[in-house]
Amino acid sequence: MTFRNTAILFCLFMAAFVFAQPQESDLKQRLESLDSNSKPLLVFVSADWCVVCQKMKSEVFTDRMLTEFIDSNFHYSIFLPESYRLPIQLNEQEYAYKQRGLGVGEHSLSNYLFSGSTAVYPSLFLFLPNQKGILLSQAYLNKEELTEILGPFVFK
Repeated sequence: MTFRNTAILFCLFMAAFVFAQPQESDLKQRLESLDSNSKPLLVFVSADWCVVCQKMKSEVFTDRMLTEFIDSNFHYSIFLPESYRLPIQLNEQEYAYKQRGLGVGEHSLSNYLFSGSTAVYPSLFLFLPNQKGILLSQAYLNKEELTEILGPFVFK
């Protein structure tokens, strides 16, 4: 197999991987615009170094049926508290990134989500209009478990 053919196959594989994930929306925009007419916001809290988070992203959030289910019923965002730098306005409070050392810090929204406790990765929160985020899970979930947990929040 030539290098060109290998490169083409790699690009096709990557395109299939990228397009199979839920449509991610801007966390700041979605949190600040939640109202009674919007779909619930599903937030996947993760860290770049978290192996379990990466496994969940690649094994669960790439499932086509789950992706279609999430896209139909929820807005979806990924939140990386250790690297998300934009301030977020939520419930008349502003949350911002706090640097704790050279290149190290955490967004204060994480403190709000985890009620002052240490963040646990991976975690899933669901934001319903005009309400505080609901903690759904602080562990790896397979696609069946995630679908079951999200089921009661599907409004038609």
